[in-house]
Amino acid sequence: MAFVPLGWVIGFLLAWINVGPGFSVFVQSLVAIAIDGAVGMYVIYTYVLEEDISDFRVVLLPRIAPTIPVAASASPASLTNG
Repeated sequence: MAFVPLGWVIGFLLAWINVGPGFSVFVQSLVAIAIDGAVGMYVIYTYVLEEDISDFRVVLLPRIAPTIPVAASASPASLTNG
């Protein structure tokens, strides 16, 4: 829905600036990609993430951070030659 009014505004601005048709198509393509990306990110973050779907969960990060065992570090006394 945002493409039509935004397309009119961009078209009028580009005609007023008097740029070539190639640049006009390029700018309108960039705006379309930006709007598509924004809508896609909104849908993903609103409706997909943090949802329990059947037997799996869709998240960016786990709820509890996994614990990683820390390996023992070498002490200077264990590095002697001989």
